[in-house]
Amino acid sequence: MITASPFPTGGDHANAQLREVLRMMTGEVVTAACLEIPAISPKVDRTTERVADEATLADLGVALSQLATAAASRTP
Repeated sequence: MITASPFPTGGDHANAQLREVLRMMTGEVVTAACLEIPAISPKVDRTTERVADEATLADLGVALSQLATAAASRTP
């Protein structure tokens, strides 16, 4: 789960609430793949509307890698 916010908190409250909802619905939360991105506005290229900040892109890459690892290790 990834949340982003224009505020310095990175959507931490929304992230926590969504994790709780998923747990109550017996969803599996991959904690290593969770990410809160604070102050997203200056990290996005206004022309392309894509994340342009290198550190944020690296964090997203790690989160997605962790999610892929968790998905691959699940038994059908």
